[in-house]
Amino acid sequence: MFCKYCGEKLDDKLLEEKKIAYCTSCGKLNKKETKKTENAEKSEELSKDVQKELNNKDSSSYETHVYTQDSGSVGWGILGFFFPIIGLILYLCWIKSSPRSANSAGAGALIAVVLEIILALVFVILSFFTNIQLP
Repeated sequence: MFCKYCGEKLDDKLLEEKKIAYCTSCGKLNKKETKKTENAEKSEELSKDVQKELNNKDSSSYETHVYTQDSGSVGWGILGFFFPIIGLILYLCWIKSSPRSANSAGAGALIAVVLEIILALVFVILSFFTNIQLP
């Protein structure tokens, strides 16, 4: 037998024993070709087609979700700022389905809560120094 890549003569004894041989000239692997029946070839082709279909089915069942409507607009942040409880609820509901919008609403709520705490502390400190009475 001859190498199918470079045409060099291969060792027939090695090819008969192991059914494979490496070419001494180019170093590529050559396998002994056996004659297959037409039925065997057809069944291999069918099994390859079935395998391709199964691969296509598997890949289509695990589609990646692209967030096309998830803009993360400033409007959600403003809503979360003026209504922090709503911003927190929206954040918790949207964190997996619309992460940008969820982060925007959550950030607005967080900024509002931190700002309210700071203003409350400033008011308490000023009330000690100026003797302002709470109603």
